[in-house]
Amino acid sequence: MSRKKPTRNPFYFFMLEKIPELRRQGFEVKGLKDAAPLCSSAWTSLTALEKEKFAKMAHEWKAEKDDKTFNDPSNRQLQNPIFSVIAKGTNNPPMSWSSDEGVCGEVFHFVSFLSLADLPPNSEQRFLPCEMACVKYSLKNGIISEFHYFIDPGIIPCGFRYHCQVSSDATHKIPLSNFELASSSYSEIFQQFCAFLRQERSCGFPPVYCKLAECFRVNWCLNWLARKAGRSTPVNVFELEELIEKLYEHKLKEKPSKASVERMLDVMIWDYAANTRCRWHDEHDIVYCALATTKKYAYCISDSLASIYKFEVTSAHVPKKELTYGTKLNPKVLVLDNYYQQAKPRNNLRQYIHSPVESTASNISGDKSCVSASSLRDYPIAAQFGRGRGALAAWLNFPSRSPPGFQHIHKLKNQSPTKLAMLGNE
Repeated sequence: MSRKKPTRNPFYFFMLEKIPELRRQGFEVKGLKDAAPLCSSAWTSLTALEKEKFAKMAHEWKAEKDDKTFNDPSNRQLQNPIFSVIAKGTNNPPMSWSSDEGVCGEVFHFVSFLSLADLPPNSEQRFLPCEMACVKYSLKNGIISEFHYFIDPGIIPCGFRYHCQVSSDATHKIPLSNFELASSSYSEIFQQFCAFLRQERSCGFPPVYCKLAECFRVNWCLNWLARKAGRSTPVNVFELEELIEKLYEHKLKEKPSKASVERMLDVMIWDYAANTRCRWHDEHDIVYCALATTKKYAYCISDSLASIYKFEVTSAHVPKKELTYGTKLNPKVLVLDNYYQQAKPRNNLRQYIHSPVESTASNISGDKSCVSASSLRDYPIAAQFGRGRGALAAWLNFPSRSPPGFQHIHKLKNQSPTKLAMLGNE
């Protein structure tokens, strides 16, 4: 285990100056560790003016080190390219769309990686990639094609196996070892991924997009895969939220807020939709899937931008709505709040930036006379009643639906919130 280098603060340079004097006085001082307790009392007795000399030495050393690191070409190549995505003043690649047809015809690539676990930042191997997925998508054609692989992450670093097992059990549940679907042919995976990205009549590679929170992991895993294949990655990872902002800005001439875009992408109604997860996760009924993540990006964009760009929504854009998927309502876990009132839209973008759950739930709780039961049954249970506050009112007023085993819930309308909460915990 490598020794931790001492921090070169003013006290560091003070000890360097005192070590020869201590040795002349007969002290056995082999290094800074032996000198620290002998110099501490002398350091505290110095005045601020006397300490300024050593503070200046520490500042000059730090400035010289930072300048060498920045100008060293070898260090530049080792810098993680993801910092160019999140660095201040650096944006996504410029988009030059001359018309709405150009926007709808543009092909975008959404990518996602899953790891057995996120290892500490000081670890040499930051992630253990176990699954990757990428989809081609356009507003006009929806999801065009998909790319999916399970990857052999290699040997788990010593001391992290339990951490990886706990992380896997809580999310994707991919086995840590002896997984028959995992491939260790890194060169073949990387070549097929590059072939999937390469566009016709183009010599370069298009950018790939993912959520900002996943950018670092995706970029690290791409570089790791390229090194395993003996190649350098030609792919640049960019922020999906910023791409969506540009799509809105092109048509509406104003940007939505980051928070509204994040809410738009954070939905659950397609977690159990048909043909969304990979075959292995679908058979084991597991929500966390890299392929599902990329497809849900496409679903959210299609659902939100269809009314703006006026393109036809097909099964390639959004899966067919069924009652067989979605989060089922459980009255015992509802948040009861009689004082909840729906917030009014703040700007014109509010009618376009929405999640399917919010829009459907607001329609039910808003104007019940104009909503037909047949149209509501096209949505999953979670989409009909939403989540959190106001969901109980939507359930009680839902037309022609009485849940078996909960007929007595209609008697709870006039009860106080405290009593309802007590009944819900029974």
